[in-house]
Amino acid sequence: MRRLLLVLLLVLPAHVAWAEDPPPADAALRTQIQGWLEDLRADAYETRRKAREQLRVHGRRAPDLLEALVDDPDAEVRRTVRELLGPGWAPKPKPKPVVDLGLLAQVEVPRGATSVREALASIGSGLGARFELPMNHADALALDEPVRGPFFAVLETLAAKSTLGASRPFDATGTLKLEPWKQGRPRAPHAAAGPLGVRVVEVSATRNLTSRALRRYSLELELRWVPSVQLTQLSAPRLISAVDDAGLTFSGTAGRSTTTFGIGYTQTSRTVGLGLRPDDAACKEHLAKLTIEVPGLRMRTDARGTVFNELDTLPQVQDGTGAKVPAGTPGSIELRSITREGDARRAQYVVELAGRLPNRVARSSAQVFVTWSDGREQRLHVMGGRSLAADGTLNLTVRAWPRGDAKPASIRVRWYEREVEGTLRFTLADIPLR
Repeated sequence: MRRLLLVLLLVLPAHVAWAEDPPPADAALRTQIQGWLEDLRADAYETRRKAREQLRVHGRRAPDLLEALVDDPDAEVRRTVRELLGPGWAPKPKPKPVVDLGLLAQVEVPRGATSVREALASIGSGLGARFELPMNHADALALDEPVRGPFFAVLETLAAKSTLGASRPFDATGTLKLEPWKQGRPRAPHAAAGPLGVRVVEVSATRNLTSRALRRYSLELELRWVPSVQLTQLSAPRLISAVDDAGLTFSGTAGRSTTTFGIGYTQTSRTVGLGLRPDDAACKEHLAKLTIEVPGLRMRTDARGTVFNELDTLPQVQDGTGAKVPAGTPGSIELRSITREGDARRAQYVVELAGRLPNRVARSSAQVFVTWSDGREQRLHVMGGRSLAADGTLNLTVRAWPRGDAKPASIRVRWYEREVEGTLRFTLADIPLR
């Protein structure tokens, strides 16, 4: 019996003879395995065949080298390493980097700034934010001290000094419309942290008529974020503290469970609720200070992008700085074609693009915008989906419908290269509850 077992071990291939966990490869064998993995990309079939044979014998002794290539753009590499890892293999979940989100989107307007438009342009330029102001609005601004802090806090300061306000969040193109704000018109209680701003947009009160329970309050909070981030997830806000003018406290009405919301990649705001109940019958219906925490934030950062202004000669290839580069350059976008379809009543433009973007986050977050000849900018709709070629190229087909005889004047592409998670804390003041 022992002789038969020895013969079987000598005859069977090594990847079958080894136990579930074969002995790890030493440094020399790891170098060889890396070489065989690279040979899988060779043009010559015989080179690839010999590499596969060696990897079937030795590959499982360096599983980390295999796992690093499970999503390789080369189909031969991807197929071989997944076969070697086996059907029971599953990737270990990689935790998202937890960072201090409060450090993001910090801006400053220097002392002595005299132009509203210039001040807004300075805080928005690095964050992909643009502003639309009333045509006849005065441009004068007087700042005795520099204004610095989170973007939305600085924006509120500039808006208040310029009798402007924004009743809506950024649109899909990254433009915020500011409107005249008459003297005496109340501004919603607001706060800012990192790339997010929060404001109380509605308060309602309820009382149970069948019991002596105190009145409860529901606050509707609007969260907004800057265009330089793409929020994909957040959890319901947690109450940290709420006190009235006399220092009496309120408690939250939510239970221990946490509600998590997914955010669509075209959204720039989200409304969430917060419930409060007074801890004492003497509590006033006015909050002097409210501190909340928004956990479970997941967002894409490190925005990149390029603009194609010359649409008469296609295809064109540009990188994230707008420089023209050869086709297939890592980090580049190729504008392949722009085609007009349909009749005069229902014309549409179909835009074909291909990108060699650096990672999954970039490929899944890419968005395309068109600026029409009439000056209007519009986000294009991804119709036909996103497809990934064997070599890692992202193929995008997007469509847009013009107004009248407008034609595409430029095409802008934006993507994000990092995904992070964290929590932000906000402190709001002077909130009426009725």
